[in-house]
Amino acid sequence: MWTHQLALRQQPSAVDLQPGRAGSQSKAVRKAISQAVNVNALNRVVWYGYGQVSAAAIGVANTRYHDADIHYFPYDIAQANAALDAAGLKRGPDGKRFKLRLLFNPFQDPRAADFVRQSLARIGIDAEIESYDFATYVKLFIQFQQIVHDDIASIEFGANPISPLSRRR
Repeated sequence: MWTHQLALRQQPSAVDLQPGRAGSQSKAVRKAISQAVNVNALNRVVWYGYGQVSAAAIGVANTRYHDADIHYFPYDIAQANAALDAAGLKRGPDGKRFKLRLLFNPFQDPRAADFVRQSLARIGIDAEIESYDFATYVKLFIQFQQIVHDDIASIEFGANPISPLSRRR
């Protein structure tokens, strides 16, 4: 799973990529996707610099369990493009490599989804934003976690509805 975390007012915002059929099965491809998103710019543009960037699944706001030794892959569009080319995912005549469905939590700032979509477009990934009411979002999120469907990325606000890290007993 590929995850970016931004802690904002103790609420994490994450982008998770579930390995599906098209391009994201390869670890090298998931790394390239990660390198395409400039998390510091996302923090500045979407959260006006108020977020705290963390590569760990448990963000910096949770000082007891946060692992500061986990780091992002460096933002590098050229390296990301080269990795996708090396993986055999060449750009088509329209400049796109493959399509990715971006499942968007309705409680998240829509600018986050737009930022990620635009970032992925720079490396030839056509990310289509899907926004639903919260109940539908959770239902779809759970379905996409349980079956290998298409390539799915989700932008979350607060706890992942089915993550073991977010479950409370």
